[in-house]
Amino acid sequence: MTQYKCIRNCFYKNKLWKEGEFVEVPEGETVPHHFVNFNVEQEKVREDAEKREAEEQQEVTQLKQEIQSLGGDFDGRWGKVRLQQELHNLRMTAKSRGFGNEDE
Repeated sequence: MTQYKCIRNCFYKNKLWKEGEFVEVPEGETVPHHFVNFNVEQEKVREDAEKREAEEQQEVTQLKQEIQSLGGDFDGRWGKVRLQQELHNLRMTAKSRGFGNEDE
C-alpha cells in the first residue's frame, strides 16, 4: 500500500477528500493529481533539510577560516550569526587601524 496526501479538496472514490487528509491505495493504482505520494514528499523534505544543513556548515567553516586569516579567535560553540558578528568586528578594527583601505 502507498500513502498519499490530499493537497486540495477533491472528490475521489465516492468521497470528498479535504486538504491534508491521507489515503492508502494498493501499489500501482493511480490517484488524481490532487494527491501527492506522502513517502516521496517526506524524503524530499528530508533531503532539502540535509542540503541546507550542509550549506550552513560550509558557510560556518568559511567564516572560521576568514576570522583566523585576520588573526582573530573564536569559540568553537559559536554559530553562524556570532561568527558573522566577530568577522564584522575584526574588519572594522582592521579598517580603523588603516588596513584594508587600499582604495584611498
